[in-house]
Amino acid sequence: MIRLGAIEPDRIPHALETIERNAQQQMDLVSDLLDLERIRMGTLRLNPETVALAGVFQGVIESFAPAAQAKALAITANLPVSVDPVWADTSRLEQVLRNLISNAVKFTPEGGRIEVTLRQRGHMAEVIVTDTGIGIPAESLPHVFEAFIQADTDHRTISQGLGLGLAIVRHLVALHEGTVTASSAGAGLGTTFTVTLPTLSGRAPLMMPPGDMLPGDRGTGDRRPAPERLARTAGSSN
Repeated sequence: MIRLGAIEPDRIPHALETIERNAQQQMDLVSDLLDLERIRMGTLRLNPETVALAGVFQGVIESFAPAAQAKALAITANLPVSVDPVWADTSRLEQVLRNLISNAVKFTPEGGRIEVTLRQRGHMAEVIVTDTGIGIPAESLPHVFEAFIQADTDHRTISQGLGLGLAIVRHLVALHEGTVTASSAGAGLGTTFTVTLPTLSGRAPLMMPPGDMLPGDRGTGDRRPAPERLARTAGSSN
């Protein structure tokens, strides 16, 4: 339509932005589907390293500035650098937070708030994403991490759909020996997601010798790299 001159010149920038946004959504969908299949097959690989969470998460939050501005959302962050580092795949942790914030942006009405908090509890690091969005009814909370299930923005219920982001979050967090939970006071009252990860101060990293063994591996003879066995374990549990 642009080539044919069917769009007014002053509307071309907006049209290009729409095309770019839709193309990115399609790419994200394909990426999510591929990740879900790798998880199911147990072939998802992690590349762990020592990660300082505050710096990594700050970059993710800043990337949502345009989306937040478009809906007049306020995104605030409390990311103390004093939180102990974790042994993790940086890109996958970014993906976890990106999916959680994306979910909050999608289901928070214009003028709402999203808060991202990082804190340490003993030998665990917690990242908490809270929004003032549509909330989740109590009967729907057990299903929020299921693939192909997503919230209905009109009826505030869980419905069939391509809700892959939270399902991937659950599996990625599990691969890092962590947990993720969702809580909500009910429809219209916002939602809180809490990711808990073990810090390096609380346990030996996944690369512990001999043979990169994980807890429970002794005597099994399984000498595959730890991340590979974690991914295969998560995949076989589905």
